[in-house]
Amino acid sequence: MPIRIAGKRTSLNLKDCIFPVRAYWDLTPAPLNAPIDHLKTCEEIVRNKVLSVDLADANIPLSKTVIEILERLSGENVALSLTISGELLNPSTVSLLRRSNVRAVFFGVSSLEEVAATIDRMREYDRTVSDGASWRIGHRWGISFNVCDTNYRELPEAILVCVQNRVPRFVVPMQRLVGNRECFYVSEKERQELALKVIGGEWENGTIAIHDPFLWRVFYPGVQFPEGGCQGANSMFYISPEGDVYPCPSLPIKLGSLRDSSLKDIILSPQKQELRERLLRPPEACLDCNELDRCVGGCRGRAYVSRGSLNVNDPACG
Repeated sequence: MPIRIAGKRTSLNLKDCIFPVRAYWDLTPAPLNAPIDHLKTCEEIVRNKVLSVDLADANIPLSKTVIEILERLSGENVALSLTISGELLNPSTVSLLRRSNVRAVFFGVSSLEEVAATIDRMREYDRTVSDGASWRIGHRWGISFNVCDTNYRELPEAILVCVQNRVPRFVVPMQRLVGNRECFYVSEKERQELALKVIGGEWENGTIAIHDPFLWRVFYPGVQFPEGGCQGANSMFYISPEGDVYPCPSLPIKLGSLRDSSLKDIILSPQKQELRERLLRPPEACLDCNELDRCVGGCRGRAYVSRGSLNVNDPACG
């Protein structure tokens, strides 16, 4: 069944940042024997003027760590987004989130069935809440759909269900490829099959964010992928549960560890600067491609993981 989505999106074209403006920070799966000072990391995020933090915690209930981080960053000039399990839709969690300065709360799902179940929990909570204060915290909530080889065909219908139920936000997050995780991508033929289920148009009162440059084309065929190419080691960085720092969640080239280095030292390190210079150069395998200006080499992390080099094309491009 066709769906209608937003066909227009604006973004910054960030070519060269001395200090990254956003961080992706995963707290789970927590390491067993790696002492990490999370509050010290918060201090460094504030000191280095990181503008936004996308925090993810899969624990049920919320871990003490994420609560401490929310409390520490509350009142700071940091835009916080939090991805948690849909099972955490309960009065205590809602009360905590309403007291924090969380800009957006996403419920992580990995199937169409989980999308429906999360929406059902939303409705049930709204029916039973006694003080008239909806858990929804305005429009600062949404669904985070982790795409993989077993569920990518469900993506158009999952978005449609969210549209029909007025879910304000839907995000396909960046793949986590740190820690020898399996690299997934949708082939050109598979994208063509998905595109048959999607038509351009306007998703009123909603936003779809897709962090895969080739899946992006399926849903926004006439719109340039945001930010003008890979922002790894530039406008973004990623903190793993072990406290290690990477250019982005999808590029497993370790820049340093917060266990023994400061965030500022890692950001200003020659290794980080050299990597950024390499990422600014298009892959050698793409130099003669007519699509280079449009895709800017695709996902550089996916190319690195699947083919062992930054000078090859994203395997999703065929």
